[in-house]
Amino acid sequence: MAGWKRVFGIIWTGQLISTLSSSIVGYAVVFWLSIPCACPAGFNPFTCPGI
Repeated sequence: MAGWKRVFGIIWTGQLISTLSSSIVGYAVVFWLSIPCACPAGFNPFTCPGI
């Protein structure tokens, strides 16, 4: 029971990095899909034809 704080910190840090990177990748994918599409819909890649 003595080392539970260290284990908790390691697991929590890993989860934080995982969550942040998933959010960044999700935003980057939507942004990347919307760049080649010059649609009036803006940053919504699901309304652009051909994707």
